[in-house]
Amino acid sequence: MNVLDDIRKTTVKLLIQESFYGHFFSHIQRNVNEEVKRVSISVTENQNIILLINPHYWQSLQTYDQKMGCLKHQILHLMFKHVYRVRHFGNKEIFHIAADLAVNQYLLPSQLTQGAICLNQFDFLNLLPHQTVDYYYNKLAEQYDTPEIQNIIQDDVNESNSTECQKPLDEHQDWDKISNQEGATKQYIQGTIEMYLDNSTKRINTQEFGLLPTELQTMLTEVTERFQTKINWKRMLKIFSESSRKTFVNNTLKRPSKRYGTTPGIKIRSKQKLLIALDTSGSIDENQLKAFFDEVYHIWKQSSEIMIVECDTIIQKQYVYKGQPPKIISGGGGTCFDDPIHYANIHYRPDALIYFTDGFGPQPIYKSRCPILWMITSNGVVQEKWNFLEGRKIKMPHSSA
Repeated sequence: MNVLDDIRKTTVKLLIQESFYGHFFSHIQRNVNEEVKRVSISVTENQNIILLINPHYWQSLQTYDQKMGCLKHQILHLMFKHVYRVRHFGNKEIFHIAADLAVNQYLLPSQLTQGAICLNQFDFLNLLPHQTVDYYYNKLAEQYDTPEIQNIIQDDVNESNSTECQKPLDEHQDWDKISNQEGATKQYIQGTIEMYLDNSTKRINTQEFGLLPTELQTMLTEVTERFQTKINWKRMLKIFSESSRKTFVNNTLKRPSKRYGTTPGIKIRSKQKLLIALDTSGSIDENQLKAFFDEVYHIWKQSSEIMIVECDTIIQKQYVYKGQPPKIISGGGGTCFDDPIHYANIHYRPDALIYFTDGFGPQPIYKSRCPILWMITSNGVVQEKWNFLEGRKIKMPHSSA
């Protein structure tokens, strides 16, 4: 069986047996890649979360329980924010072991592979269950130089060439790509993960939620409460915009260098070029359009160059944004998302494209060369059916506040 087909089959089994994880994993892109040793969470050029899977490792997993455990293991690392915290820990060996200690407790014994890091390997430390990665890191760091810890680390190195063994350093090899992202980009990745958590939580019933461990219930409840705030979409739009802003360093004769006391000094400038596509094919909510352009105004005030195109099946109108929202545009015509994407790719070449739409339309035939954000109106396509739109998606609430 094809590896990606087998992963889809495993996802269906997760949906049936542990639905929360199945719903969450349905958001994650996946790609077969022989360059990774086993499996690894990474990010694409457009900052989308992707799971890279070595086909030989996947095929070495002997049961569907182990395959489901493999996916759950990666999901839990995302849930606990391990993937973008690695840079904050001095000893990477200890951090990766501590991260696996934190997540493997939530896997069933049948879902663990040979060599998986578990609490019973560290009985001599009397570690408490269901603690944070910080707790396990500190406990291990205190005993790092002892023979017991060094033997476990050495075993991890010696067995790293075994296909069947699940070793932290082999499965976390791309985490630095996420952890080392710039501030705004990292915030956007974090916000996207929380959006996936919130969406997955809402798609399971009360009984299924009650079957989750207490620690996970608490964390998911906190995430859901944060997502009930009405300003969330505004925060996501702001972070997306900031992540596409470019910085330039210019020489200036107006002031000396603060460091060397000489001229020319340097001046740091930020620059941004945005394209905003307005879908006119359906009825546009006046309050949501106004709320959206209230946020666009703040982006424009940060010296952004913004071009607006109004479109249905083709671009009908285009103009430079000068701080004033467009007049209410009437709906009409069919829907095709291709013209603005093609215009961005070939002619305007912005740093990012923001598409304000209800999301109802055929899958675009063009792939955006710049990061793209789909602002989906409250009456637009539901989250379960928007995966055909490549890029970031944000659903606006029914209230525009």
